[in-house]
Amino acid sequence: KQWYQRRVRADENGEPNEYAATAMKYAVSLYWSTQTMTTIGEVVKPSFFWEYVYLTLTLLAGVMIFASVVGSIGNIITNLRANRAVFQDRLDHLKEYMGYRNVGKDLQNRIIRWFDYLWAQNHTFEEEDVLK
Repeated sequence: KQWYQRRVRADENGEPNEYAATAMKYAVSLYWSTQTMTTIGEVVKPSFFWEYVYLTLTLLAGVMIFASVVGSIGNIITNLRANRAVFQDRLDHLKEYMGYRNVGKDLQNRIIRWFDYLWAQNHTFEEEDVLK
């Protein structure tokens, strides 16, 4: 007997169920491929058809949830970097403007430190918010 045929249950007459054998083959194959692709590793080996189906769906759901969480965290980090890039661009323009207007170095450093403080406190560089 093949390895997957040992797990097939007989029908009510005690005869092997041909369709159950085929369904079981597919269930075991899908379970094996899902476990291999998700790199979950060793888990309790199922014995019956519906156990294979349940574990396969559970593995897939777990992987999808994990992927969603990791994707969301990556998206948050990307947005923070983009906001910081916009802030840095505005700060560079401010430095150029202060250089163009011949603002003293001491005052320039104080202004830059002030905007760094504002960024650290509430991530803003909007003129209306700064002047409040």
